[in-house]
Amino acid sequence: MPSRAGGSFASEPRDAAKPDGGVASTKPGRIAARHEHMTANGARATALLAGDLDGDGRDELLAGCYGPGSLQLYSNLGRGLEPMVAPRALDVDDFPLGPAWLASKAPRSTSDDARVVLASRAKPGVVVADARALLSSDEGALPVAWRADLPSRPRALAVGGHDASGRASIWVATIDDDLHAWREGVLLVHARLPDEQTTALLPEDGGASVLVASQGTRRVVRLRIVDGALREEAACALDGLPRRLARGSWRGDQRIFVAGGDHDLWILEPSQLRVVERLDAGIVPVDLEFDPDGGPWSLALRGQEWRGHGMGAPGPVYAGQHPLDACLGDFDGDGIVDAAFANGDAKRVSLLHGERGAGTRQVSWTTARDHATGRAPYELLAADFDADGRLDVLTLDALEGTLSMLRGGPADLLEKRVVEHLGSVESPRALHLDDDGKLDLLLAQRTDKGGRLVALFGDGRGGLAQRALVAPLQVGRSAKDLALVDLDGDGRVEAVVADPEGDALHVVRIVPGADGNPSLRLAATRATSGAPTALLLDGESRRLYVGHASGKALACLPLDARGSLELPATESWRVDLSAPCLALAQGDLDRDGAPEILALALLGDGPGRLHALRASDGSTWCEPQETSLRPYDLVAGDLDGDGRAEVLVSAQNSHHLNAWRATDLGVLARAADIGAGLGPLGLLLVDLDGDEAPEILVANAFGDSISVLKTR
Repeated sequence: MPSRAGGSFASEPRDAAKPDGGVASTKPGRIAARHEHMTANGARATALLAGDLDGDGRDELLAGCYGPGSLQLYSNLGRGLEPMVAPRALDVDDFPLGPAWLASKAPRSTSDDARVVLASRAKPGVVVADARALLSSDEGALPVAWRADLPSRPRALAVGGHDASGRASIWVATIDDDLHAWREGVLLVHARLPDEQTTALLPEDGGASVLVASQGTRRVVRLRIVDGALREEAACALDGLPRRLARGSWRGDQRIFVAGGDHDLWILEPSQLRVVERLDAGIVPVDLEFDPDGGPWSLALRGQEWRGHGMGAPGPVYAGQHPLDACLGDFDGDGIVDAAFANGDAKRVSLLHGERGAGTRQVSWTTARDHATGRAPYELLAADFDADGRLDVLTLDALEGTLSMLRGGPADLLEKRVVEHLGSVESPRALHLDDDGKLDLLLAQRTDKGGRLVALFGDGRGGLAQRALVAPLQVGRSAKDLALVDLDGDGRVEAVVADPEGDALHVVRIVPGADGNPSLRLAATRATSGAPTALLLDGESRRLYVGHASGKALACLPLDARGSLELPATESWRVDLSAPCLALAQGDLDRDGAPEILALALLGDGPGRLHALRASDGSTWCEPQETSLRPYDLVAGDLDGDGRAEVLVSAQNSHHLNAWRATDLGVLARAADIGAGLGPLGLLLVDLDGDEAPEILVANAFGDSISVLKTR
């Protein structure tokens, strides 16, 4: 398991590329990535709307949820390390369709119509209510202004078809293939649909006609209301399942857009409903939106992709777990449109913040930059292995047993190349093993015969390789983590190895050789208890912190005595964590100049616990914090320039990072979760581009990639 040593966001030992352990950012902590917010009461979000309900220039986000049924309102959604937003929630009938704006457009001031339409499948009916009720109340039921009962459950809902007075009509198709439409509470039509299993509706011509997409016949048909009955005027047969209808502009002409099939976004000529073009919309497209410049965007369920189809649109980006619906709005008040997604299975809403590309009006959405690695990367190291002044990134790849290197380029990381095949290794540490001035690497390796230390020697050009004259060293029954420290004061570091299966800590000397080839020699062993798994060295105070797995504890070893390779026999303190310790980090949470110790613990596959402890005596700095599912690693560093460290934890089975900010009240306040890639494991905070603001690097085991999240 990775450990963290020294500085505010250090990722290497003192003799590696950043000997001062990094510098704190002096810029605001604005993070270019996906942000995720939990729903209230464990509800599943299925539909989203955006609108400025209070007239402050920032859109609120409105989510329709089920299990339990509710309408939930998110306000003040930032793009940095703001506190996680707790939505206001009002009850509605369960399993709702919608919401949809009754005015067919989002409110932009307090005088605009903010009524919404919902249809319930639990209690068949359609209701109209004022969403502004959510601004002042966060409990109870949403006050209903109008309701109409339905004879059977609704299948599709749409609002539109404004008449000459600007009044919208409400359209509902039921599971019995009946169509109902109202305007201002007056029934316009109740008629049998010609096709089975309606999936989408799109009102037209002031409510005189409607487009109906059907799963049963896989076609889109225009139906006109004539004397209370429906008359078919045009139809288009499709070679896939239509799921969503929208009207927009394409290449200067008005078109009908249909999301459906396995990959398709069909574009239809409006009058005859002919397919004039089809675009790739990802796997199982489920939603369509249009940005302010008229560019169409599609949301795909499988692949979980949000992709643009207009001129200059960026490639697909990840939209969170199981995205069902998207909406556009300016949630942070910067004048640029943002995108939000309803992630039903994750019980969350996700947010991507928009940016303008240089020299273009096209909106793009900021997310983590991904770089391909070997299969299932799980640990990271950043150091300048090619001596060009730019940090390179090394990954350990589980399914291939490889070390992959992504060298630092002028503007970004370059394409990965495999450095070495070593099997099961952990805890890469950059250091100088010999005196040739080139950066080398030391790793812990697990084998059938026990633990080993393996040395790789750098060639100064980014290459790393073993030497036949420097054999790996057998150390105990296992080798899990490494800490590098000069124990005897001779100017050279020793390696302290955690051996959980042998319940021991081993001290390994790196002995120079007359021929330039050093040797690794076991110098001392200290028996411990509880399976040591994670090590953290505080070089300033000369304390070694040891996290234990079976012992479910964190212990502190004072390294005060120089001149000896023996680790102290007595711990200065030991703290019960009540769960196996996974990883350790340190950061100054209260700006007193003394870093606190952070320990991540996990028992089972559920949420973990983040502990913040005082380094001097192990006393509790604040109450333990619960993480998301299956945490793996943590880092701490000053991301927003306020002198206090923020804390990040990777949650493998939730596909995001948890974030906390320390406050003046002496607590860790949960910030919005930060999206990275699939199955995040190893974490680093490191300044890749030299702007004195750290990037967040995440190893995505399920996505075979590194995500780079920019802070500024």
